[in-house]
Amino acid sequence: GACLVRALWGQALSIGESGNAGQLKSLLQRALAIQERACSPDQRTIAEILDSIAGAYGKICDYEQQKSLLQRALAIQERALPSNHPEIAATLDSLARVFFAAWRL
Repeated sequence: GACLVRALWGQALSIGESGNAGQLKSLLQRALAIQERACSPDQRTIAEILDSIAGAYGKICDYEQQKSLLQRALAIQERALPSNHPEIAATLDSLARVFFAAWRL
């Protein structure tokens, strides 16, 4: 469970630095599936993984998928955190960047 998720996430972070978005998405989606089975849907870890997967989609300019994942992460954060929490602000900033990038296409 948690150890496998941490291992997958660690692998994904090292891949993220090398730029292989396909491999990164695969590892993160596997980690997300494990985490979703093991935890409540409002767990912040799920929001963090969603944010990481969204970043992988951003690398390949799939802004619709990126936006969808960030919106899911934001919904979890808004239920789990106070409204002025920095994680919520960071996700809102990421969403604004996605909207701007998609608009520029």
